[in-house]
Order: sequence, then structure tokens, then C-alpha cells
Amino acid sequence: MPYRVDEALCRGCAACVEACSQGAIAMQEDVAHILADLCIDCGACAEVCPAGAIQPAATPVTAGQGSGQWSVIPVTPVPPCGSAAS
Repeated sequence: MPYRVDEALCRGCAACVEACSQGAIAMQEDVAHILADLCIDCGACAEVCPAGAIQPAATPVTAGQGSGQWSVIPVTPVPPCGSAAS
């Protein structure tokens, strides 16, 4: 199940970046963003988030819980230099 970041709850601590074995989380203006094309949906980021800002995408947002602004960025990785593009 895909994960998402509630931007209002994210504290910018980057614990999720360190926990992600796939390099699928980037910090932008002190907010974590999940790179959807790299994420393998393991949940390691959600387990270490002290603010509870990372949740499965199917988790409903309840009143008073963050802003409802969710951050998941669909990114296609760039092939390494010297490799042929398909």
C-alpha cells in the first residue's frame, strides 16, 4: 500500500529519509516527500516518524489531524550516465 506524508504534521526531522533503504524520500523546504516511483511500500518511514506524518495512502484524514495536504511525488528516475534510454 502506498504511503503519503501529511505536510502539516511533518516536522522536517528527516528520520524517514535515513530509514528509507530505497532513497525514496526527499526533503524539500523541511518537508518530507515520498518519491512514488522509488517507494517499495515497506513502511519503514512510517515506523520511525515521530510526528505520525507518514501514513498508508488509504488512511482517511480525520478532523483536526493535519491539513489534509498530502505529499507523494511521482518521479521517474533518470538513467545513469552512459546507459541507453529505453
